[in-house]
Amino acid sequence: DHSGSFNSRQSIGTTTSDENVQLLKCMGFLDENEIRQALEIAKNDLNEALTILTSEKAPYLDESEHLKASNLEMDLSDQHFDHTKFPLECLVALESNLYSDNWTVSYNKNEWLDRLLKSSIHFTGTNRFQDSDEATNYGRFVTKSLPEYFKRLLESTSVNKWSDKIQQGVHSMILLCLDLIQTKLKSTNRDNLDIFLDLLASIFNPKIEFNRKNSYRLPSVQKSEYQSEQPNGWILDFINEFANLNGFDNLIRLIETSDLNESNLILKPIALCIEYLNEPQLKLKLEEPFKVLIQSLSNIESLGQFKNKVNLFFFNYTN
Repeated sequence: DHSGSFNSRQSIGTTTSDENVQLLKCMGFLDENEIRQALEIAKNDLNEALTILTSEKAPYLDESEHLKASNLEMDLSDQHFDHTKFPLECLVALESNLYSDNWTVSYNKNEWLDRLLKSSIHFTGTNRFQDSDEATNYGRFVTKSLPEYFKRLLESTSVNKWSDKIQQGVHSMILLCLDLIQTKLKSTNRDNLDIFLDLLASIFNPKIEFNRKNSYRLPSVQKSEYQSEQPNGWILDFINEFANLNGFDNLIRLIETSDLNESNLILKPIALCIEYLNEPQLKLKLEEPFKVLIQSLSNIESLGQFKNKVNLFFFNYTN
């Protein structure tokens, strides 16, 4: 049984690494290399090491990557950054931080998340990598760390305790993430598209913790043709930023060439933020793609319920 907790923090000063290794082995963890790596990330904190070892999503990092992570500062402004090369050291640092109990929000320019997003925008748009390792590291970020990190930024109750500076910084990271999502939507490569659409749905969810916390904010992004007359909330910034990047146009265009699962995923972000959208404009944009979608399904009897769902969505939200 790998579950359990400790009443006091174990530190290097009170318990040796070897003793903690033996304790974790007694709890059922058998791979000593993984145990030592977890303890290194956790700085020999037994509770944090346990969290790392029991996390199914925690990525496997080799020893050299752990050393880089432990020595990497969050602010990298004094280091040259080439967005055309994937910043593995930033990914390692972000992952090490993400899977610890006392995670730190990366929200400033030139920090881990900022650099990872900018580099990922480049690779998502070009789909060109220097080697297989770079492609693997990019995939590792967009499929695991990206959704997991933004889940914390958007859903964590810690949002309510963050300073205004952090709130503003996270706002900027979300805008950058929307650029990444729209880059994916206009790409011909649909690998992992569901991950990007799920992330978009979270950002457009007015009930998610970050949007609830900042629902009083005056929008600062230029108003788009998709925005309704709702007066406040940073969610309007996210909608307008996405629209001004042609994100909605790319999203709606996907409906015509999507299968059933993708169509559901595409409609979800729109449905979640429908009260913030300009309904006449939405109707105009959706009318033709919906006709194409329904026509493509017309010869499949078993899809009647889905066709009814599409028609109901179109009637309720765009009429």
